[in-house]
Amino acid sequence: MYSFEVIDIDDVNIEEYYGFENKVLFTTMEWLDFIKINQKAKPVIIRITKNSNFVGYFTGLLFSRFGIRIFGSPFDGWTTGYMGFDVLDGYDKVDLIEPVSKFLFRNFKCLYIQIVDRFIEQNQLKNTKYHYTISKSIELNIDKTDEELLKVFKDTCGRLIRQFERRGAIIEIAEADEEFAIEYYEQLEEVFAKQNLVPTYRVSKVLDLFNSLNNNQLLCLRVRNPEGKGIATSIFVGLNQRFYFWGGASFREFQSYRPNEYMIWYAIKYFREKGYKYFDMYGERDYKNKFCPDKISYPCIMISRLPILFTLKDLAKKLYWFLLKIKGLGKKKKIPNITIFK
Repeated sequence: MYSFEVIDIDDVNIEEYYGFENKVLFTTMEWLDFIKINQKAKPVIIRITKNSNFVGYFTGLLFSRFGIRIFGSPFDGWTTGYMGFDVLDGYDKVDLIEPVSKFLFRNFKCLYIQIVDRFIEQNQLKNTKYHYTISKSIELNIDKTDEELLKVFKDTCGRLIRQFERRGAIIEIAEADEEFAIEYYEQLEEVFAKQNLVPTYRVSKVLDLFNSLNNNQLLCLRVRNPEGKGIATSIFVGLNQRFYFWGGASFREFQSYRPNEYMIWYAIKYFREKGYKYFDMYGERDYKNKFCPDKISYPCIMISRLPILFTLKDLAKKLYWFLLKIKGLGKKKKIPNITIFK
């Protein structure tokens, strides 16, 4: 029988909590700090045992929306990948969903729980009672030489990388500071405006990210043209074997320098040198397919005491994007010629 214990965040055994081969960035203390600050949510770390034997941890955050207590691991809008369970080999995560949900409902009086775990597969949920949708992404195995990777990429991708090197633009690792956050966000605002939208987060969220992560978990890149003007920016985050594309933007008028493809190429080599093996591009987009990544998918599991909350959540999501569109239309006349790479 499984047992669950809520561990005060200041009392967590860090060595034990981080001691999983597939530990992802999104269940670290640093990332919890980022979400806590930005979403005004309370981190909850649950230690799991079975017959007094250590099994692992379940990580998420508790918050309220419109008076409804929600537990997210993670939740929509957090610019966060998958979270879920960290468990030792030999334990089935699906077996843990029901008992941990009952524990959360009983101890935190929440009405809705959401779990997104990269290592739970859709076919594991067949013949279960869980309500879920499928999250899709694409992932590239970077544990290869330059030559092997370039052979994997489409010919156009390799050609664009070589064009960047010939055309005189310069790529640099930027300081994760307020100056870079503002530069990145100004581009982001203009890009969303081009799509008659506004960004889904504020510049304060970028600063919260920088203030929460350490240098080993974060890479900020800037591309300058030969005259020294910043023409593109990107942000990558990572831990252990995987790194992720968090966001980026570039000026359309300087696309001839091919900064977008080269920023990804630079990040691949940067993290590979640090021992990383996988690059999660975080979301499926046509332009990313030129790197020929593998398609991956994993379930977003939703558990509610009130089934109507599933419908209300979908309606809230549609309303959110509708309001972004309305706000964006109000700024339509202020649109420079800029595009996003995300």
